[in-house]
Amino acid sequence: MMAAAWWTTLGLFMNLGGVVLLFLYGIPYRARSGGHQARVLSQIDEGKKKREARDDKLGWLGVMAIIFGTVFQARGAFLA
Repeated sequence: MMAAAWWTTLGLFMNLGGVVLLFLYGIPYRARSGGHQARVLSQIDEGKKKREARDDKLGWLGVMAIIFGTVFQARGAFLA
């Protein structure tokens, strides 16, 4: 019984963390500009490109946290 509660609680916290990451950094399927500015396509903003790469990685981390959190909650439900 105690193991089920731990799995469920861990799953809930992972889901919460994943949702927070998605709100902060966006869903990773968003179209990225690759550092190109809207007005001038010949210049690449390296800072923007790095931020987009970071946001993409953290977005995927959020999605994975939600997936694993759901699996952990299901495991807790089956153990109960």
